[in-house]
Amino acid sequence: MRRTTHVEMSWAGPWLHLAGAARDLETTARGPRVLNAATLDADVDPRRRLARLDLVPERSEAAALVGSVVGSGFRARVGAVVPDEGGTPLGLLLDDLPGATLISGYVRVRSEAHAGTPPGSSVPAAALDAMTDVCAGWRAGGRAMTSVARGEGIPMQDCPPAPDLDGGSDEWAWHEIAPLAPGAMRRRRRIDVGGRDPVEVDAMFRDSYGEPDGTEVVLHEYGVGAVLDPDGLVVRSVEASPAVLPFGECPLAVDHVGDLVGKPIGDFRTTVRQELQSTRSCTHLNDMLRVLADVAFLEGYR
Repeated sequence: MRRTTHVEMSWAGPWLHLAGAARDLETTARGPRVLNAATLDADVDPRRRLARLDLVPERSEAAALVGSVVGSGFRARVGAVVPDEGGTPLGLLLDDLPGATLISGYVRVRSEAHAGTPPGSSVPAAALDAMTDVCAGWRAGGRAMTSVARGEGIPMQDCPPAPDLDGGSDEWAWHEIAPLAPGAMRRRRRIDVGGRDPVEVDAMFRDSYGEPDGTEVVLHEYGVGAVLDPDGLVVRSVEASPAVLPFGECPLAVDHVGDLVGKPIGDFRTTVRQELQSTRSCTHLNDMLRVLADVAFLEGYR
């Protein structure tokens, strides 16, 4: 069983446009079969409020989300407005809106760097100061906070080119995705579920950016593997593998992923937030781990 999603982020002046797609795919000896699919198209205004939302399949109730701030509290709002979409491809696309909106600000940071100004110079100093100890990478005394304190802005990472995620060998590995436009960002996820006893999970995610010359480069990338007890989908073991991250301190969060052993994966949207906080966490790794709660939904197909 495989779930793949992608969300594209692009700016038109102060407005943010987001477009995403997701699908659940069953792979058998007879070939692949699409079990569920969804798309999302949305605009977020300069105040970070959801200004427009188009969904396929259409959900009329979701119109109540328009006008909501796409940030803290938005996911709870989604759960209240469309509770039966929890765990579905459409539910995951809606769940990804706050994270995608947050990281989309990197477009401006990267643009400042290309223009020769201190990266993050457009971000209020108070906002940067508030990042202290929010995660492993932004820990007090770390590279990021030290650079900000010196007035040098946010350290810019050396982003490697983004290789094909399937190596071009499997046309069903991902749904069709166009080349990433310059100045845009993309978030991609994959969750594979196999085995019976134990249940085995292999997952990854990638955030990437379109450079001015058309090259797609990687900002964040993690792989996650987990082994689950079939009774209650309780975690027997879990490991995270950092591939690309902005600061040298970011991978320190991996040391604490083992705290999730013994927890049912269906509760991960709550458990990850409770167990992995402050410098014991990585914002992007937490985002990957919490959506593994959808494994419980994927197991329902089998």
